[in-house]
This record gives sequence, structure tokens and C-alpha cells, in this order.
Amino acid sequence: VMAGAVPVEGMPAPLNGEDLLLVDEVDVFFGPSFYGHTYNQVAELRLPEARGILTKIWSWRTCSQQELLEKVTASDEYTALSNKLPGWEFLVKREVESMCAAVMNLDKCELEPHYSREKNRIGYKIFDSVDFDVSYGYTTSFQYLELEEQGKLLHDE
Repeated sequence: VMAGAVPVEGMPAPLNGEDLLLVDEVDVFFGPSFYGHTYNQVAELRLPEARGILTKIWSWRTCSQQELLEKVTASDEYTALSNKLPGWEFLVKREVESMCAAVMNLDKCELEPHYSREKNRIGYKIFDSVDFDVSYGYTTSFQYLELEEQGKLLHDE
């Protein structure tokens, strides 16, 4: 805000001589372990109903996307999860749509998983190494289910 300017509704208040630091390229500021990543404030919920939905979607992956979405939203797991999270039904629906989209696009996915039997984890190539701390949401979850289906995943978890 320039000196003598008339404040406009919705604009921030002037700093009145205080300093303000704007940091661009914050990922570079935080260093290589953060480089290229975003800071996502999320809460991870590990609910059996959500896992049930994920495994149903995996087993029905050959359906059309519309048929898949209809089958999932009619499932007992979907109803149970929606009932468990009252007021958040819109979020459950949106996440289920994301799951369906991820499984439908798994064959077209350019992310090549690198499975380490020693670590029993999927990693992804980042530059010249494989990073086992990177996850690509539901795509990674379905890649784990694919490994499990192929009998490659160890079951010590």
C-alpha cells in the first residue's frame, strides 16, 4: 500500500513501518529434502471402511468408470464410511471419485514403481536414485494392490 493511498475494502491493512518478508521458491529455501514438493496439510485416516472401498474398486477395475462409481456408491463400505463421517459425505464422494479415476488411469500412468523386496516398499525414480518416501496417492495404493495380487508383496505388516 503506497503512502497516502486510500484503503480499498478487502485489501490488507498497511504495515505501519513493520517489515514483511515474502519468500518465493520456498521449496529451495527449505533444502533438497523439500525441493519440488508441496506442503499439504492433511490428516490421514486409516479406516477399515476406506480400505474396503479401495479393495472393491481394485476388484471392479474392469468396469466402465460410471459403472464403477455406481457400484462403489451402492456398496456397504461406502454407506458405512459415510455414516462414520457425518457431515463429510461430500468429501467421501470426492475421494471415491478420485480413487475411481486413479484405477481407471493406472495403465496410462507414467509413474514406474520400483519395488524393493528388502524394504517391502514401492519407490519412484527421482533423478538418479529411487525415493521410497514419495507417494502418488491412490495410484501408489493401487500399485501396492497390484503387487499383492501378483504375490510379490511381503505380508509382515
